Amino acid sequence: MKPWSRALAVPAAVLLAALAACDPQHARNVAAPTSDATASIPAYDHIFVIMEENKDYSQIIGSSAAPYLNSLLSHGASASSMDAVTHPSVNNYLADVSGQTYTTVPPAVGSPINDTCTPTDSGCSTTATNLFDEVEGAGRTWGAYMEDMPSPCYTSHSSGNYLERHNPVPYFSQIRDSASRCANDKPYTALAGDLASAATTPNFVWITPNLQHDMHNGTIQQGDAWARGNVPQILSSPAWTTQRSLLVITWDENANQNDGNHIPFIALSSDGSIAPGTVDPAHYSMYSFLRTVEDAWALPPMHAGDSGAGDMSALFTGTPSPSPSPSQTSPSPSPTATGTPPPQLPLRAAFVYPWYPENWSQGGIFPKSHWQPVAGYYSEDSKATIERQITELNYGRIQHGILSWWGQGSKTDQRVAPILADSAGRDMYWSLYYEPAYTGQAALSSDLAYIHSHYASDPHYWVYDGKPVLFAYTRSVSSCTDVANWMAANAGRFFIDAQVFAGYRNCAVQPDSWHQYSPATRSDDQAGYSYSVSPGFWKYGETRARLARSVSAFRSAVAAMVASKEPFQLVTTFNEWNEGTAVEPATAWASPSGYGQYLDVLHAYPTN
Repeated sequence: MKPWSRALAVPAAVLLAALAACDPQHARNVAAPTSDATASIPAYDHIFVIMEENKDYSQIIGSSAAPYLNSLLSHGASASSMDAVTHPSVNNYLADVSGQTYTTVPPAVGSPINDTCTPTDSGCSTTATNLFDEVEGAGRTWGAYMEDMPSPCYTSHSSGNYLERHNPVPYFSQIRDSASRCANDKPYTALAGDLASAATTPNFVWITPNLQHDMHNGTIQQGDAWARGNVPQILSSPAWTTQRSLLVITWDENANQNDGNHIPFIALSSDGSIAPGTVDPAHYSMYSFLRTVEDAWALPPMHAGDSGAGDMSALFTGTPSPSPSPSQTSPSPSPTATGTPPPQLPLRAAFVYPWYPENWSQGGIFPKSHWQPVAGYYSEDSKATIERQITELNYGRIQHGILSWWGQGSKTDQRVAPILADSAGRDMYWSLYYEPAYTGQAALSSDLAYIHSHYASDPHYWVYDGKPVLFAYTRSVSSCTDVANWMAANAGRFFIDAQVFAGYRNCAVQPDSWHQYSPATRSDDQAGYSYSVSPGFWKYGETRARLARSVSAFRSAVAAMVASKEPFQLVTTFNEWNEGTAVEPATAWASPSGYGQYLDVLHAYPTN
């Protein structure tokens, strides 16, 4: 074996530090804040609020209809006894940002504000001081982002799935009548551009999804899917990864008006100020959250609601850091041009199985797995599946996939070319895992010649030391004689990485490298060659796991793997669902990032 190059691999991704938790339990009211309590609320650089619609606490928390939202609950804190202010919608929105409702003539202008009038109707607005005024007055910035709103500060009753009463901004006439201030009340499409840098992200961000996505007209499943698709853009933004930020996801009111207006309230922080697993059972109203924002930024209370409310300082029981950890500030993954030199060693690679959908069932068993992928029982014939998987692999700092290959013309063979093609412009390179049983030199030589001629020249087939890389499974290499046969058939074409067996180091003929494939073992170190880790092993049809899943144990194994500096650092596996060894996102290990807890761990530990 030649001495290994230990050139640095290029890190590419953002650690999404998302924290949230929630658990049903009513408790005491909170006292008015003391100076100590106020001091415990961080002076966040950014506070994000996503306002959903009309759901009881019990309809969301613990509901199988909201897997993504519930995946947030084990990572931080929530208020388990939060009440909305009133019924129906518009006065909740106004109360949440100004500390009072507008259901009587004073303090409204001329007549009460209600759900049937629009801000330009006579009397359907107010000049009352609000949070947007206070934020500006303190030298901070704000932005409100309304999904499907056709233009800034739109004042008509509705437009498509946009509804005016779910946007509090235009009801404050001092904002609505100012073109410069009204420009901060934007269509939701502006958010992605504003999140591009911390400097362009407002200090206070209000987000209202459209009527389908906020669950007002749409289902809980639709709202949960929207959250899965949109929350990660906040959690991967520079404002989140390089500064101290808070995200709150809550509801304007509940669906059942007879139970105290109990709503879900989920909080996530980027800086560790929210301790994982925190549940605050104190009885709050949304005025308490407004008071919390005011106390965080040393803003005076505005009206009776926020003046009389205690803040939510009990939520912030973690150990805040001045800014997120270094792993949180790594650059976001960005595509590289085709032809970019592939990453050098040490390299993180994962075993990838392109044998779906046919392997989702066998012998009448469906699904052939104890676990359910978040993506469902997908097909590797789908371009969207391949592109999703590349994104997930890159998030886990995996730039090398080892594709299970079962012979010329097999389904796994037919999918190699599309996978290579779909990697164009991406930071992803592939080799094959040769799995057929050894049936003689002629068959082996034919297979190697076929692989070399069909795939080895592709710019996204991984090459090391001038040779395309090929992994060989024990099924075909299990003795020193087999190794000699393999190297003779290879005739110098491939960089061969063979699976280890007893006594492999003593073979007279050696391949270029060695690895172990043993996912029923948490970790394995073949010193000088490779290090492999596994999240767990629970094969379909077996009643007990051979290796129980444990995120903390996997984290320790990954940390040890990175510290080893072994040239090949292998994950067994990305998506072997039949044996239950996958790190691909699953409902059982979903996480706020959307990538799942195991890829989150890999993301947190660059190879060097």
